[in-house]
Amino acid sequence: MRQENRGGLLAKYGLISALLVVTAGTASAQVIRLHDATDYQGANTDIISEVSDLATVDFSNKAKSVTVLGGAWLACRGTYLSGPCVVIREPAANLGMFGMSTAIQSVRPLPDTVTYEHGTVFSRDSVGGVIFYRPTGETSVTPIGPGSAAPPVATPSQSDGYSGSSDSYAEYSMTKPESGPGADNYKGPRYPSVILYRQRDYQGPSLGTERDLRTLWPDDFDNATSSIEILNGEWEVCEDDNFEGKCVVIDADQDRLWELQMDNRISSIRQVPEGTRWREAREAREREQREDVERAEGIRKDDLVLFEHGNFGGRGFPTNGSAINLGDMNDKASSIRVRKGRWEVCEHGGFTGKCVEVSSDVRDLNSLGMNDKLSSVRRLD
Repeated sequence: MRQENRGGLLAKYGLISALLVVTAGTASAQVIRLHDATDYQGANTDIISEVSDLATVDFSNKAKSVTVLGGAWLACRGTYLSGPCVVIREPAANLGMFGMSTAIQSVRPLPDTVTYEHGTVFSRDSVGGVIFYRPTGETSVTPIGPGSAAPPVATPSQSDGYSGSSDSYAEYSMTKPESGPGADNYKGPRYPSVILYRQRDYQGPSLGTERDLRTLWPDDFDNATSSIEILNGEWEVCEDDNFEGKCVVIDADQDRLWELQMDNRISSIRQVPEGTRWREAREAREREQREDVERAEGIRKDDLVLFEHGNFGGRGFPTNGSAINLGDMNDKASSIRVRKGRWEVCEHGGFTGKCVEVSSDVRDLNSLGMNDKLSSVRRLD
């Protein structure tokens, strides 16, 4: 997982929305009225949908009280819904009681996934954890540290996405994100489930999606991904179009895809059922266990066994027939056990290069000039 400081998760995931500002008294299912003075006094403006930057309506860092005329709302200290955000479910005569007076820069209707009580100030860190805040003044808040009492709230949802801006939780972003949703070099939906980045560490031009992409060529992202951010679910990335070729399932952020041998090799991507990564890991473990049992049985019984060390020591490669390639025993065999038959052992794959016939045990392949040189074996009878 990445460890860098970045702006709140929504500082990355919000693009400037179309915003609707209506005059006082306009009827709507959801309306919040911002006032530039306490007790619902002073100049005001009514908002009926998300506003990612209140500067666009000349109300950034001005609200001191709010009237709720419909719905429930989220008001955030940063643009693009970043930084600590306060839940607004009812009128608040003084936002200073939450430490949010003259500190609101963006608002939006409260998502159904957010079940916190009115006045709760919270954010999420970069890995989805919830951070609660308490006021330290009318215009400031601080994270609630270990041992502090958390606000009386319902169990938090892991899908609301609101976030603090740094791993230390001490600051919040006041600027547009450099990459990901909200940045000029981002392409894709506003709330993607996965984001591909051209550079490692989630940098450079980025492409987001919440659906399967059979080819990345139309988006100019074919064989051009060096890091991936997973926001929701598990995803399979493949080196060829139409989910073909080598494919890898990932369920967590990957800041350097070369570690998976997929750097600049991805041509298609699709979401897979939850638990696919766990199932594949389990199947791999079970397969390895079966192979270990089969190999141990083969070492005891098969007609020919190659050993990693002299005097039949180390790992063994058993076989009852020809092997065109020795796999993980390639160029590593130092002794041979022959239980039955005549065999030809060769220094290259496909029974090529120097080959030597054996029909009995060889404790040290140095005696044949073939130590750590075998790549294939062929049964002669």
